[in-house]
Amino acid sequence: MSESLGIVGSGLIACGLAVASANTGHEVVIRARSDESVAKATASIEKQCARLDNPEQALALITHTTDLADLSKCSYVIEAVGEDYAIKNPLAAEIVQHIGPDTVLASTTSSLSVNKLADAAGIPERFVGF
Repeated sequence: MSESLGIVGSGLIACGLAVASANTGHEVVIRARSDESVAKATASIEKQCARLDNPEQALALITHTTDLADLSKCSYVIEAVGEDYAIKNPLAAEIVQHIGPDTVLASTTSSLSVNKLADAAGIPERFVGF
């Protein structure tokens, strides 16, 4: 398994995480729900990367997808979607179907119980919140 980061979400936080990670030399796979969301995320990431010392290098490390299966080789996956159990719980369970047995799944939640999200994912021993 490569030391790459998967990010599920395409909003400001997800894009910021992708840029910060790529700027430190990590490969990033960012997954959005639709081609339209991919296009918006790509524009946001390009704008953020333009402020970096080496934007081309960071951009080259970021891959965009709409397929959760593309996260299968990531060492770490962060879900960065809306603060709602109705969104996060089923998504976490779906992500787990596509990641490796040693992959750590994280959530960007700021207000929901990490324990409840970990239970919904079914991998509490590999689930973290930040």
